[in-house]
Amino acid sequence: MKIPLFPLNTVLFPEGELALRLFEPCYLDMVSQCLRVGSGFGICLIRKGKETEPTASFFSMGTYAKIINWDQTNDGLLRVTVKGEQRFKVEQTAIQRDNLCLGKVTFLDEDDTLVPIAYQNFSDLL
Repeated sequence: MKIPLFPLNTVLFPEGELALRLFEPCYLDMVSQCLRVGSGFGICLIRKGKETEPTASFFSMGTYAKIINWDQTNDGLLRVTVKGEQRFKVEQTAIQRDNLCLGKVTFLDEDDTLVPIAYQNFSDLL
């Protein structure tokens, strides 16, 4: 499946919520499209570079996010709140002319055994 990717300096986990302030045209268009068709986008942690650089490299694991709230501020910024839904692995990427990154992703099954048995008590504690 191909989805838009949003590299960030933060991690979103499934069921987690994240507030974003958007001003780049490619992300404003992405959010508009997501709201129009009821889809989401992927958030991946940046490995090297900056959030505003189209050449930033990012880790191949991410979380699919759906927009749960949005509004526009007086200064023209768009504020959106997203909720993480499902983890994915990026298999392939392509940069569009507007600098939006699209990724061919494989969604991962959520598995309670991701934490080794020896560390399960830490997971339970969290």
